Amino acid sequence: MSTSSSPVYTSGSSLKHPAMNCYQADQRVKYLYLQAEIEVLLHQLQNYKPQGKDE
Repeated sequence: MSTSSSPVYTSGSSLKHPAMNCYQADQRVKYLYLQAEIEVLLHQLQNYKPQGKDE
């Protein structure tokens, strides 16, 4: 998978990617849903604090 065609994200999770126009609306919705899911998971990972052991 090439990173040269990666979408550019700006504040508010806006998607600016000219190639997105060639996809069907349902595919764009699925893509944006998955991107939002990734953002949520990354946020959770960044805020993750292991429980159990006190350091």
